[in-house]
Amino acid sequence: MLAALWLWVGLALAQGVLPSTVDRPPVPSAGLATEDGPGALWVNPANMAYDPDARWALFYRYDPDGTHPHGLAGTYGIGGLGVGLRWHHSLVGASDFVFDLALGVKLPKRVAVGLALRWNILQESPNFVAFD
Repeated sequence: MLAALWLWVGLALAQGVLPSTVDRPPVPSAGLATEDGPGALWVNPANMAYDPDARWALFYRYDPDGTHPHGLAGTYGIGGLGVGLRWHHSLVGASDFVFDLALGVKLPKRVAVGLALRWNILQESPNFVAFD
């Protein structure tokens, strides 16, 4: 019981102590992207294997008050392949880009695997490639 208490206290303190910056540009549509549809390459690339139709989306995030960053994202996919491009403009004026490539492959017995490759081109930090 004491170990659980220490775990909860540590989690609560970590939320207030950690900086509020992110190490990569967020998806402007994070609240809209679901397990299927055009945002699947950001959420669950394996699910794209079950969607044979073409899909596309364009997302724009803007805050008129200027208290939150804004960005633009676009995605296109057909079958198990999806590509995307994200642009994120931070409050300090840095512009970051991310190129996304995702692949979903069907396996036997209603199982699929997915791979997402993300090339992050950051203005204030070194560029890097990440995969899921």
